[in-house]
Amino acid sequence: MKNSKKLFAALILLSLSLSGCSLNTPFKRSRSTKNDDTQMAANNYDAKTREIYNLYLANGGTLTYEEWLESIKGEKGDKGEKGDKGDKGDQGNIGQTGQQGEKGDKGDNGDTPYIGTNGNWWIGNTDTGVTAGGQNGQDGVSITSTVINSEGELVITFSDGSVVNVGKLTFTEHVHEYTSNVVNATCTTDGYVTFTCKTCGHIETVINQATGHIFEAWREKVAATCYSDGIKIRECTICGVKEEETIPMHEHSVSSPYFHNSATHWHYCSTCGIELEQTDHSYVDGVCSVCGFQATTPSSENGIIYSLNNDGESYTLADIGTCKEKDISVPELYNGKPVVAIGDGAFAGSLVESITMTDTVESIGSGCFKDCKNLISIVLSKNITNIGSATFQSCEKLRAVELPNGITRIGNHAFYGCSSIKTLVIPDSVTNIDSECVVYCGALERLVLSAGLQFTNAYGFAWNNSLKEVIVPEGCKTFGYYTFDNCTSLLSVNVPSSVQTIGNGCFRNCNNLSSAVFADPENWYIDDTTLLAKEVLQDEEIAARKLVALSTSAWTHRTNP
Repeated sequence: MKNSKKLFAALILLSLSLSGCSLNTPFKRSRSTKNDDTQMAANNYDAKTREIYNLYLANGGTLTYEEWLESIKGEKGDKGEKGDKGDKGDQGNIGQTGQQGEKGDKGDNGDTPYIGTNGNWWIGNTDTGVTAGGQNGQDGVSITSTVINSEGELVITFSDGSVVNVGKLTFTEHVHEYTSNVVNATCTTDGYVTFTCKTCGHIETVINQATGHIFEAWREKVAATCYSDGIKIRECTICGVKEEETIPMHEHSVSSPYFHNSATHWHYCSTCGIELEQTDHSYVDGVCSVCGFQATTPSSENGIIYSLNNDGESYTLADIGTCKEKDISVPELYNGKPVVAIGDGAFAGSLVESITMTDTVESIGSGCFKDCKNLISIVLSKNITNIGSATFQSCEKLRAVELPNGITRIGNHAFYGCSSIKTLVIPDSVTNIDSECVVYCGALERLVLSAGLQFTNAYGFAWNNSLKEVIVPEGCKTFGYYTFDNCTSLLSVNVPSSVQTIGNGCFRNCNNLSSAVFADPENWYIDDTTLLAKEVLQDEEIAARKLVALSTSAWTHRTNP
């Protein structure tokens, strides 16, 4: 029994050493003269005692706390011997019956025995010399020293001289094994990772700060013009949130020199193509003092060649001939008869810089102004009905052309390589656009189509890499194959309800298209079989992406499916 108590004392010592308690002082409750100190000591005593009891349980103990407390007390002293009982006295003789005496007085109360400070029974102030209890028990055994020997073993010496070798102490350090839970940071809110130990439940948390928005570069959504603001947009590359800002409208960029016809002169806006400051000529000696226009041009003196038409009543300007003038006005009359046409290739390759036609001209031939590298401005007759093939091909300095309403067809390559035109307005009278009509126009930014346009042939407006905005009026019916192919800067387009067909390849490689507004988003079919969801085409950005992604297929609009 004593050895088991000593072994358990060793375990107590180990527990106390781990908790920071002294190893050389027997564990006992101390007294204090002050109430606070006494209470604190009692609390510490109880806490430490329970720590030791838990260690006892961890080592296989089965006693209750109260049983365990009783088991570690010192052995109880032996009970004192009981005193001998006195002898019984002899019985007296029976006395004679006496007379009844008077009742005596009530006696005083007797003294109650009590235990004095010396441990004896006292009666009143008298020490009886009799011990109140049994003899004191023997003192318990305490620890007098602990050492770790050269073998690393814990050796404990007790107050009765006995020694217990506990052996080597080993401790297994707990290593956390974590599971993790990740909540990603966003642009505006912090994220975090929580690590939880599978064994003990210990939790650690790492905070990931909100990143803040990271925006791509601004890009145009709607181009600014001389008459309306534009819109630019940028998108956060992390969360996709979008910001828009207004692009202020442009001021007109006034062209120079003046454009003119036989009655008036004016400037063009080189940005939007609108006429500015149109006024009548102010002649001095037959020459306009503002624009330099000559009222008459003696054709017989400038080398231009005219040919009499088959009707014998009109002329055609057939060739520039030997004329070296840079500014040419086609006269109303030659030899007293009207000039009604300009022949095929009449000015091709010449150094002419400006041309003005009178309204007597009704037609201009194919390649009429082809390769006029210095041609800056031209005023067309209001009575022409056709722009032939290659009419203005490679007129690299031509800044603006006002096409008269009355033209019904524009031939293939008509504006091929006109690299200075910024805005082109197709009049509502035009019904057909031939192949590669307006292509490789490097400065073209804005295109307004005809309300009467029935069909555009293949590549009608392709490879214009500065084109940003296309305006399609209600009434336009068909976009042909590859109409806007490789217009890489195109940002916006509208599709009126009158459009019935969008040819395959129409918006191929238009990778910056961000807005496509469908006036009627219902009943659109891909390759005439697959119905596109209305909700897709109601969103202008999604619709734009679909136009590009599905550009290899033809789109058909069925107004009565």
